[in-house]
Amino acid sequence: MSNKNYNCTQAELYAVCALGWESFGQNIEKFSSMKPKYTDAFLAERKAELEQVMLMHNHFQRSSVHESMRIELKQMAEKGLGMWKVLQSHIREAFPGENRKAKMRGAGQDFFDAAYAFKWEACQNLLLSGNTFIREHSAELLANNNMDPAFPEAFAAQLQAFNTLYLKYLDTVKQGELNTRSKADANNKLYNELRSMFADARILFKGDDATLKLFSFSAMLNQVSGPGTAGLKGFIAGLPEPVDVHPGLELKLLESGKTAQIGEDGAYRFSQVAAGNYTLQVKADGFQTLSLPVTVNTGSFTLLNVMMEPEARV
Repeated sequence: MSNKNYNCTQAELYAVCALGWESFGQNIEKFSSMKPKYTDAFLAERKAELEQVMLMHNHFQRSSVHESMRIELKQMAEKGLGMWKVLQSHIREAFPGENRKAKMRGAGQDFFDAAYAFKWEACQNLLLSGNTFIREHSAELLANNNMDPAFPEAFAAQLQAFNTLYLKYLDTVKQGELNTRSKADANNKLYNELRSMFADARILFKGDDATLKLFSFSAMLNQVSGPGTAGLKGFIAGLPEPVDVHPGLELKLLESGKTAQIGEDGAYRFSQVAAGNYTLQVKADGFQTLSLPVTVNTGSFTLLNVMMEPEARV
């Protein structure tokens, strides 16, 4: 995944780019006197590029197919878990005594807890182990009318169906990552081109502080994000993008109960927060819950970046 070159949200980046190139257009004659490349056609290309990047698939469009398939895969896993529980019942009857525990493990019991938490690889291993166990111990399982003769074929079919869907799901994950990387690269290109023009503006308008504010990224960002209201903002690191659709993700100020707005790139924001001391609680499925002390000051945004850590495996 490409790293961001800019420390703001996508929406803020686009707004700053629009304002920056508008200021460029108002002063294009001075820019063209410095570098011949600065022409009306150049400006038109930058504006068209900005529009094209803004129209690239947003995270909802990029994740819709992936999310639909995830739901379908979860349903498939639930059916597989149910069939494995039936196999477990057959093993209990076919293998009484001390031998039973070893047989259960041979059928994949060690994968069950993770599979029940919908860890897809564990689901696959559970079904694969169960299918191999049925094939290798069919005589014992079928004895005394313990197991339906049709069950082995049904179990194998369930394994095949899960594997087929799982491969398709992995393809959508890979494609989503490629699309996210393409959007990130395009955003970085917008930022780099704007900063290059801003660097020339610092030479052209040296000593003219009023005009230079029109070509300062931080000044323009302050203009579009609004500094007057107290709040809290930052970035969430350690989660796959798009971050805001990660299952169970929530950022909450415990003292007020207020939850954050979260962007697909991991930028979060609490707006209109009264000055004071707070505890920021951060939750996400598969990651440790964090409780972070933070102070919000009057008239400004406090910056607090969050690093998520995976839950320890038992």
